[in-house]
Amino acid sequence: MTYVYRPAPANVSSSPQNNPPAFTRIIEVRSPRMNGQDIIFLQNRLLSLGFSGIGSADGLYGPLTEGVVKRIQSFLGRESNGKVDRILWDYIFDSRNTTSLQSINQR
Repeated sequence: MTYVYRPAPANVSSSPQNNPPAFTRIIEVRSPRMNGQDIIFLQNRLLSLGFSGIGSADGLYGPLTEGVVKRIQSFLGRESNGKVDRILWDYIFDSRNTTSLQSINQR
């Protein structure tokens, strides 16, 4: 099965808790660890999809969150480098992809 990236239409409105901050940077594991509100949004979205293995949404991008991102990338047929770029960010936050993302936990 092939999954195609579908960006959300620009005119779609959503409630504040489902409206992530605009993508501003590539998120990846670094030393010291990257942190910020965007990472909290990412972690909360992953938790809402059932990826409880990341622990809590602490705002630090570490190996647990990176591991889930790599699983998503692999599932999508992308390079599993653990980096969250704009395309992956948009895919994760697009509500139309919720079912396919949730299915990763069932594998």
